[in-house]
Amino acid sequence: MRRLRALLPAFVCAALVVACDDGGGAGTATPAASVSTTVTTVTGSGVPGATATVRATATPLALERRPSAARWQRFDAAAAPPQGGPPTKFYDVERDELWTVLGPNGEGYRFMLSPYSDIAIGTTGPPGDGETVLLDLQSGTVTALLPRWVNFRGWPAATRPLIQVEGTRPVVYELDLVPATAMPLDTRGDRVIDRRQFAAPLPPGGGLPGATHVDLVVREDGARLELVLVAPGAERAVASEQGFVGIAPGDRVATVMARDGGVQLVDFYGGRVYDLGRYVFSRAHSWSPDGRYLAIPYWEGRTHMTVAFDLQALPGAPPRELGRYRDALLVDWRRDGREALLLGEYCLPGGFALDRLDLGTGAVTRVPSASRGSWEQAWSPAGDVIAVSAPDDFVSLIDVATGARLPTPAFDASVTRMQSIVGWSASGRWLALEDVRGSDRCIV
Repeated sequence: MRRLRALLPAFVCAALVVACDDGGGAGTATPAASVSTTVTTVTGSGVPGATATVRATATPLALERRPSAARWQRFDAAAAPPQGGPPTKFYDVERDELWTVLGPNGEGYRFMLSPYSDIAIGTTGPPGDGETVLLDLQSGTVTALLPRWVNFRGWPAATRPLIQVEGTRPVVYELDLVPATAMPLDTRGDRVIDRRQFAAPLPPGGGLPGATHVDLVVREDGARLELVLVAPGAERAVASEQGFVGIAPGDRVATVMARDGGVQLVDFYGGRVYDLGRYVFSRAHSWSPDGRYLAIPYWEGRTHMTVAFDLQALPGAPPRELGRYRDALLVDWRRDGREALLLGEYCLPGGFALDRLDLGTGAVTRVPSASRGSWEQAWSPAGDVIAVSAPDDFVSLIDVATGARLPTPAFDASVTRMQSIVGWSASGRWLALEDVRGSDRCIV
């Protein structure tokens, strides 16, 4: 995962509106169908700036779903650098092979991996032009989706990744890969950058009884984020802040962090807001894959700390603090949510320590032989291997049980130093990487 996003996935990252955007260019939507609905705001929410809104007509995008001219091919380190910047490279751990996607003119593609299956969405520039494709990692099939470059916003549902199309006013679309359409989240005049459907409508006593989903909305002033519950015929803003706002996996709760470090937890089903405390210089939050655990990094004097909470008792009971971990930065989770990976002695001379935190018992165990100056880490889905990138060194695959470095001869022979870890494919067969951009390795 990229170093500035290790603690906060793209689909929950929203600090002052555009924290996870990568820039953009203009583009014109391809008309398909239109939808329109009228919704009024529930008054008395107690949120400053909550106003009545009317949904406007929204225009979906029609996805192309045709074979792309881009090719799935072996990565050649000796070839001319691809156009448009370094491409995403995929290391096949099972076969010790390195692959990439290149366009017909040698252009490289950047990819966002699905956490649900071995597929990925890729895009290439220039902004306002380019192409966005769907890659099937198992077959190597590349399918064209849109004749334009996009930004990635996240992948909250199995077949529905979120992309952002740039223009005079950026719009976030939810791709539906099965019927091949892209529906804009913004249908009411506000800029909606995330949407989560509830497994069941909110019950009596919830934040808005009958609500079917929650939207993360950027208000028109561009400096305030709101969580808006939406029910048939009504909506309610339940949180408003100028800092970070993040919706947890499982879509039961969200966190709101103010600029002064104060953190609140919004329980949609229980209809309550819990104050989790104030954490100086806290940068972001991190959720376990199942949404049960929440980790908040912060500073205590000159010491880097992480506090963790267990949310299992919600709704009906407050979150439980698991503990506070000194000289520890939570950098990744096991896919099953049972353990977390801590980076100790962060950015200090002499290397870094990797520790495993058992979330059930609170026990911390050192990963043997892994303190080698790592600045990016990614835990494989099976939990048996950790990918580590180190300053001025190659990416290493570390056996969690023994600390041994696994042999990767094809990778070592083909890839330059200083690789950024994008992440693992859902099966754990593929590890995605990109060339490092920039020189600062110790910012989170």
